[in-house]
Amino acid sequence: IAKDVEQIFKAYDVGAADYLVKPLEPNVVRAKVATFVELARGRKEIERRGLLLLEAQRREHDRQLAELRLANDRRYQKLVQGIDRAIAWTANLELRLTFVSGQAGQVLGLSSDELAAPTFWHERLHPDDRDDVLALFQKGLQDQSGADLVCNHRLLTQEGDVRWFHTGVSGTSTPEGTRELHGISIDITHVMRAAEQQELLAAVSSLLS
Repeated sequence: IAKDVEQIFKAYDVGAADYLVKPLEPNVVRAKVATFVELARGRKEIERRGLLLLEAQRREHDRQLAELRLANDRRYQKLVQGIDRAIAWTANLELRLTFVSGQAGQVLGLSSDELAAPTFWHERLHPDDRDDVLALFQKGLQDQSGADLVCNHRLLTQEGDVRWFHTGVSGTSTPEGTRELHGISIDITHVMRAAEQQELLAAVSSLLS
C-alpha cells in the first residue's frame, strides 16, 4: 500500500527482494514472478553445474592419484625384483601377504599360492622366533610414526631347511584408510653360517691351545 521510497528501502534493508504495489496489476505480477522463477532456475543450474564440476575434478584427482600410485608401485616392484638376496613384501592387517617380490619363491621354494596363504608367517617362521617376529609386525602396523623396526629371524623353506633373514618393517596408511605393513627381508644365511664357523674355529683353537 505504501509508496513511500523510504519505506521501500527499509523493506530492502530487512531482506526484501522486490515489492508489489496494490492494487495489483496482473501483468506486473506475472512479469515479476517470471523474473524470480528464471532467477531460481538459473541459480539451480549454476549449483548443478558446480556440483558436476566438483565431481569431475574429484574423479580427475582420484585418477591422477591412482596413476601415480600405480607408477610408483611399478617402479618399486621393478626395483626390488632386481635386488639379490632380498625379498620385498607388503601385508594387510591380518598379516597376509598382498605383494611379494619374485625372489621369495626362489629362496624359499614356495609357489605364489603358498606365499599368499593366510598362514604363511605361522607356518614358515621358526618356532623359536615366531612370537617375537609376529609381535614386531603388529607393533609396526600400530605405529603411526612410520619408524623402521628390524629383527633377525629364521624362515623354513619348502624342504624344511632353515634360512636366516634380517627383516625391516614399517606401517603405512592406505588410501582406503586402513593400515598396511611394508617389509624387506634380506637373506643373511651365509653371514650367520660364517659367524657360526668363526665361533666354531675359535672354540677349536681354544681347545687346541
